Amino acid sequence: MDFFKRPYGVGAAPNLYMLAPPRLLKTASYLVKDRKYLESRIKVALYQLRYPEAPWLTSSAVQFLIESLTKDMRAFEWGSGRSTLWIAKRVRELVSVEHDPQWHEKVTAEIAKAKLRNVTCLLASAAPGETAYPGQIGTYPDGYFDFILVDGAQRGACIAAAVAKLSPRGFLVIDNADEGYDTTPCRFLTKTHTHNGVWATDIYHRKGERPEA
Repeated sequence: MDFFKRPYGVGAAPNLYMLAPPRLLKTASYLVKDRKYLESRIKVALYQLRYPEAPWLTSSAVQFLIESLTKDMRAFEWGSGRSTLWIAKRVRELVSVEHDPQWHEKVTAEIAKAKLRNVTCLLASAAPGETAYPGQIGTYPDGYFDFILVDGAQRGACIAAAVAKLSPRGFLVIDNADEGYDTTPCRFLTKTHTHNGVWATDIYHRKGERPEA
């Protein structure tokens, strides 16, 4: 069943992979080693089941986007999936970059099915040593995007490429921020850290005031 398959990653359908028969022993070990982490995992899974269309970000970050995205905004994301359709319904324009050909084909089909005409879904290689994937944003002027999401491959390079493209009111969202990506390019931005007990999503804002999350 897809419900128990290992999630693809960005935008994958909600599931309880951790409760699949081959994973039960490892999941059970959390009861002894890290009960709090297991409880957080279950809460995340339940949240994803309750909000099946929401992006795979922390719930606090999702709420921030709900409150912040507006129909006049231009958005860019690295990593296509459920987030693509969800964001596209809330903004004027969305550019989405994906590196996996099969996943790109699937997302493109979903965009067509939903009759969304404000999405440009690009396919670019993220092979080691190549710059095509993070470089897709380089074709747009500085300050062009009001929202940028880094939730795909080559995240360090994407972060470096993103900051100059933020508009004065823009904000940058970096998922899995606890994995130690180089955020030096964001040093002049205001940061809001969110965590759901499993992973972190950080929000960087151009404005001097800290955004609520």
